[in-house]
Amino acid sequence: MRGDRSTSAFWKPFNHIQNHEIPMTALVETTYAELGAGWNETEMAFLDGSSDVGAEARSGNVDVVDVEAAWVLSIGCRGRMNTASLDAARARLRSWIEGQHEFEPAGAPRSMACNSPMVPAAWQCFEVQIPMRWKAENADEKVVIDFGNEDAAASWPRIDDGAMGGLSGSELRASGQGTCLFAGSVSLENNGGFASVRTRPTALELDAAKALRPVSRGDGKTYKLRLGTSDVFEAYTTSYRSPPKTGCGIRGRSPCPTSCRCGVVAT
Repeated sequence: MRGDRSTSAFWKPFNHIQNHEIPMTALVETTYAELGAGWNETEMAFLDGSSDVGAEARSGNVDVVDVEAAWVLSIGCRGRMNTASLDAARARLRSWIEGQHEFEPAGAPRSMACNSPMVPAAWQCFEVQIPMRWKAENADEKVVIDFGNEDAAASWPRIDDGAMGGLSGSELRASGQGTCLFAGSVSLENNGGFASVRTRPTALELDAAKALRPVSRGDGKTYKLRLGTSDVFEAYTTSYRSPPKTGCGIRGRSPCPTSCRCGVVAT
C-alpha cells in the first residue's frame, strides 16, 4: 500500500478486475505489519475462490498470485472497521494464542472486509485473522497421520459388529473444517457392542520414533486407539491399546470448546 490510504489503494485492484472483466469478489483482504502497539497497512488484495481467474503475473501495479490454503485464527466483528475495532479484535486473538501449546502465529495479521460502501456502518461485518501453524514440541516431531487431509477418511474403512450380526454402525468422514469426524452408535442387540474404523496398512517410518502422541477432540466418552506392529491381521501381531482423552487436544476440556486439528504425532 506504500502509505496510500485504504480508499485509494482499493482502486488499484478494482481497476484491474474492471479492465479484465473479472467479477467483484466477496472479500477484500488487508494485511498489516505491527508497528509498536498499532497497525501499519502493507497490502490490499481481492480474493477469488478459484486459481483459474487470471494467470500469475504482474499487471501494472497489481500482482496476480495463487495462494495456498492455510489455517487462520479468526474472529468475526460487526460495525465499522477502524483502528479501535481492529485493536480490540487483535487483543482477543492474542489472548487466545497465549494459552495455546499446539499452535503458533505463522504470519502477519489481516482483515477481511465483506461489505459494499452502501452498507450502513452499524450493519457492516468483517473478520480479523492471524495465520497459524501446527507447532511441534521439538524439531524431531512430525505428523504421521493427518486428519486435516480431506482424503484421509477414505483410507479408514469401518469395522463394526455387523460382521457378527450386531446392529452398531459408524463412519469416518471429512468435516470440511480441516478434521475428520468419527460418529455412529453402539448397540448391544444381537450380542453386538462395538463400532470402529481402521486404517489400511501404511508405512509410517517410525523406526527412530520414541513415542506417539494422539491429538484429538471429542465428546467426553471413552475411545480406544489400537496400534499394530505389522500389516498382518491383529490376532497374529502385537497390538497396543490406549484410551485417549477425548476432550480438547489443546485445552484438555471435554467436550472441546473450539476446533482443532486432529491427528497422530510421532516423537
